[in-house]
Amino acid sequence: MSEAKEKLSDTIPTPSSTTSSTSTTGGGCGGIGFYGGILQFLIYLICLALLIDAHLSSEAFLSQLDTTMLEFDGIRAADQQELNRLNQVLYETDEKVSKYEVDIGRLSEAKVVLQKELDDVTADYQMKESEVQRLLVNRQKLEDGCRRNIKSLKEEISSVQMGWQQEVASMKMTQEKIISNMQGEIDRWRQKVASMQLTQEEIMSNMQGEIDGSNKIIEAHNAQMEELEQERLRMLDDQLQLELRVQEQSIYLVNSTFGEGPHFVEFHVLFPPMEIFDNQEMSGLFIVEIAPINVMPHSVHVFLELIQSEFYVGKTFNLSFRHIVGLSTHADDELKLKGTTFREYNENFPHKMWTVGLMGKGPVSGPSFYVSVVDNTKNNHGDPCIGGIIHGFDTIEMMHSMPETDHKIDSPIMITSTRFVSLDEVKVLVSAE
Repeated sequence: MSEAKEKLSDTIPTPSSTTSSTSTTGGGCGGIGFYGGILQFLIYLICLALLIDAHLSSEAFLSQLDTTMLEFDGIRAADQQELNRLNQVLYETDEKVSKYEVDIGRLSEAKVVLQKELDDVTADYQMKESEVQRLLVNRQKLEDGCRRNIKSLKEEISSVQMGWQQEVASMKMTQEKIISNMQGEIDRWRQKVASMQLTQEEIMSNMQGEIDGSNKIIEAHNAQMEELEQERLRMLDDQLQLELRVQEQSIYLVNSTFGEGPHFVEFHVLFPPMEIFDNQEMSGLFIVEIAPINVMPHSVHVFLELIQSEFYVGKTFNLSFRHIVGLSTHADDELKLKGTTFREYNENFPHKMWTVGLMGKGPVSGPSFYVSVVDNTKNNHGDPCIGGIIHGFDTIEMMHSMPETDHKIDSPIMITSTRFVSLDEVKVLVSAE
């Protein structure tokens, strides 16, 4: 403001300067110089008033601008505070989302475990349900047999009753004829009829006794059937306990004889001379990883004993079907090497592709065995599954492709040697593939 006044004072002449200038011009022009100075002074006052008003307006505007800036700073500070709060909420939300994702992962894993347990329980239930159905069928057969026996007894009793009734009717007819023809012998015939009536009562009494005896026989038969059913259940329980003891003994023998595992067996085979081999013999090998001992203890023990005795050396793969290639042989009575004592099966170790299973019917399985070249989970359900191929798949495929007639390989493939291999050897062979 002071600078503006200074500039204005530099441009507008003051009255004193005007007077002095006019006084120097001469006396004739003094009046004009006086009024001119007054006019300049008035102009100066007007300009000064305008500058003062402009200055006051500028200060009011600056004051209002400062107030607006303070309000703007307050709003910006509030906005920054709200932004900080939103960032904190977003950070907390991200942490909750991460925690929820971890919880969801745990729940998914728990769901998988529960689903597996549910599948195991369902499979066990289905197996028990099948056993119950089989028992119900056997019970139905027994009940049908009892019903047939009861029906036969009732028919026999009915036949006896009908015979006696016919005889009584015949006797009554004879009595009427005698009365009509021989009036004089009525009394004698009456006595005879009375005697016959007594005899009839005795017969009916005897028949009732026989009926009561038949009912007692039926009751005794039902009681005997109930005893047989209880005996059968007891025998099934004894069989189960015996199988458990055999499995425990097998685990002990495998661990003490062959170690805790895992166990691996190597088979060397010899293909006969064929045109596809340039009429030369060709060798091959494959390795079987034996099932865990706690899964198929008895079957694994029998198979390992057969391997240790070199039972399969010299035997041949002689069977080929769409779903398996197999070795069919007989037990060695001299060496006392036979199959399993009962048919062992585990739902958790089914016959998937490339698994090895023991052949057999009834309660005994082995020593014959086969390799599944497809998934035989349903086809071979019930056969003991003792391991799986982990090396030499090309050998198995070549064996399965050999010419056959009525599922018998035309030129069987002979096993030349078998041996146990270590885990380190298996790793070297598998890594070299």
